[in-house]
Amino acid sequence: EEAIKDCTRALELDPKNFFAYSNRGWARSLKGDLEGAISDCTRAIDLNPNVPQPYDTRGSARLTQGEFEGASQDFTRMIELDPGSHDAHCHRAWAKINKGDYDGAIVDSTRAIEIDPKEGYGYFCRALGSEGKGDLEASLVQYTKAVELDPKEASYIRGRGSARMSKGDPQGAL
Repeated sequence: EEAIKDCTRALELDPKNFFAYSNRGWARSLKGDLEGAISDCTRAIDLNPNVPQPYDTRGSARLTQGEFEGASQDFTRMIELDPGSHDAHCHRAWAKINKGDYDGAIVDSTRAIEIDPKEGYGYFCRALGSEGKGDLEASLVQYTKAVELDPKEASYIRGRGSARMSKGDPQGAL
């Protein structure tokens, strides 16, 4: 709350302060004010369209709201500005999964894995893409790798269990 107040005060003093809009958007997203986050990040982007951070925050807010096309566009722009962003590739993969573009999700998550092979999120997204295509064997391999990298991430474990159940292995899902 204090960060939002500080950024608002900074904007009262300097209404074209890109960083204040970007930071306030991020703070609002953390508080669950997705519309406020989107609005602030859009204003930050209007002021300086060549900085990746507000695209990430706005894209994540859109993703949460189910605006998968807008989210995908934001993550695409973020990737153009920062091609080495693991998170942007994973987030765009997530948006593509939700749009039913499983092949595109696999491409993006594979790129994320190339960027940072020690991060489980890329493997998780690739597992979801493979699962969406009906390739349960590939998804199980990817879920297992994600779990190996981050054994305390419940969504990875749940995904692997679900894939095992779908393959007819309820014992393995336990």
